[in-house]
Amino acid sequence: MKLRNTVVAIIIITAYIPVFYSSRSSAVQRPGPEDIVPASASFHGRAASYSPGIDIFLFFIQHIAPASGRNRTTQWMDSFASVTGIDPGQKNSLELHGFDTERPYAVSYFPVNEKEGDFLFVIPVKNGKTFPYKFVDIIRKNAGTKKKIDIHPAITRYGSYSMFQIQKDIFFSSHEQYFLISSSGTLLKNALDCASKKAGSEPLAYDAGYRDFLKAAGENYQVSLFARNGMSITDALSPFITPDPQDEDDEGDSPAESPWGKASVFGSTGISISKNGNNFKCAFFSKINPDNPASAILQKSIQARTSDKCVFFKDFLFYSYLSFKPKPIHHFCEDERNSDTALCSSFHEFTELLMKYTNLIIEKDFVNSFDGISNIAVKKSAIQGHPDNYVLYFLMKDRQSSEAFWNTMKEYLEDSEDIGYSFSEKKIGTAPSFSVTNVQGTSTFYANSNDAFFISNNAEFLGMMIEEKKKDIHEICNTVSRKKIDSTVFTFTSIILEDDSFIKAILLLSTYNSNRLLYNIINNTRKMEMVGKINRNTIMFDLDIQTKNTATHTSHNN
Repeated sequence: MKLRNTVVAIIIITAYIPVFYSSRSSAVQRPGPEDIVPASASFHGRAASYSPGIDIFLFFIQHIAPASGRNRTTQWMDSFASVTGIDPGQKNSLELHGFDTERPYAVSYFPVNEKEGDFLFVIPVKNGKTFPYKFVDIIRKNAGTKKKIDIHPAITRYGSYSMFQIQKDIFFSSHEQYFLISSSGTLLKNALDCASKKAGSEPLAYDAGYRDFLKAAGENYQVSLFARNGMSITDALSPFITPDPQDEDDEGDSPAESPWGKASVFGSTGISISKNGNNFKCAFFSKINPDNPASAILQKSIQARTSDKCVFFKDFLFYSYLSFKPKPIHHFCEDERNSDTALCSSFHEFTELLMKYTNLIIEKDFVNSFDGISNIAVKKSAIQGHPDNYVLYFLMKDRQSSEAFWNTMKEYLEDSEDIGYSFSEKKIGTAPSFSVTNVQGTSTFYANSNDAFFISNNAEFLGMMIEEKKKDIHEICNTVSRKKIDSTVFTFTSIILEDDSFIKAILLLSTYNSNRLLYNIINNTRKMEMVGKINRNTIMFDLDIQTKNTATHTSHNN
């Protein structure tokens, strides 16, 4: 194995762990890593100090990462501590060996055409002048005596700095009380130019895209990760979340992808996280990629809009409000030239899921009648062991559009008797309604009331939602959440994931093989609230997550 891989492993814990704890302010605190890291970075993670960061990192490794990533990280931490005497899980151990655990850390990645990309770590140390020599000792201990590797550094001058090089792809230096290490000598020189404010240098601190992310992320977050130029956050986390093919515990897993499939429509993404006990606050940031034709389609579909015609049930397990018009995406994906795009693949997966559980087909009749506002309300079944009761609510363009689409669904499902379904038409309250019952005896009800179309698996709950006075989404949010909504909101969701709930089972079943990372997040979540906003070309999600009471070990040996 190349020595570079050994060095990356060494740095992963001393720098990547604290990257999970970022600045307490959305403004860049300077001087800091962003003044050193060149603006050409495709991934950048920033940390403000160590202790809360290790807590978040270990929670992620112990409860979220697939077993293979968890095992790789734990084994490496054990091995590294045994060989070097430095315990990455203990603050005192790092401080004893010259690391400053109270100041900002950073890790950045820079893609290189037709080769493996380059990395840059900016690590605070107690003595910048002597730490490069201490680092050589750390490498020597970790390499061991059996490996025939030349670890004597070549030392050259670059301006006022001493640059150290081991083999062909390990370069390091120091700026004041920061230790810098990179896989590229050119990249290290660029970083030193930024640090010394050399004319023509472009540090990340002044990059407009990065500053937009910091502004959107808000204040008081402990995690800050930013990616762009075709790279995603999951790409950066791949050492921890990509399962080994032979890992039986993760059989059937596939690497996590961006929310829209293989090629994201987003030019840049970011996430900020803070943790207090088992409560997490998260902010997701995505900027639309203007170079991707699908991006304009997505922008047209997501509608920043509130409504005073919402259904609501106060004792819900799951409630969601969404302002989204599928017509632009449906039209875009009808073109065979676009069928294989990431956006269309995700849209087709979503429509297939609706078809599977509700028989609703997102085709021309629906997209031409739908006004864009939808709600989902789910409550626990009164009968133990039965599926949770749900109501899907679609606000149509007008009364005529709602009635016309209800008749379309009726004509379509009347023919389902040929495949063993039974069909029945009966009003629910004053609303026209029909139902189909499959061979397992499960019934789905479809109703039309004024300008709304309903789907439900429980006639009593459906009748309640039809007759209930419609509410304003602002009123609903004030009732169930402290989150504020404004004119940029397009979605609000609140979910309680009880272990025996049907909706949790559905979410787990739908993600088990397709995305184990998301599966583990759902499995460890007790409650979640989310507000989604869109402002021109920027989409943001603000999440509050309460996890199960799962403690983390501050040391991997515990």
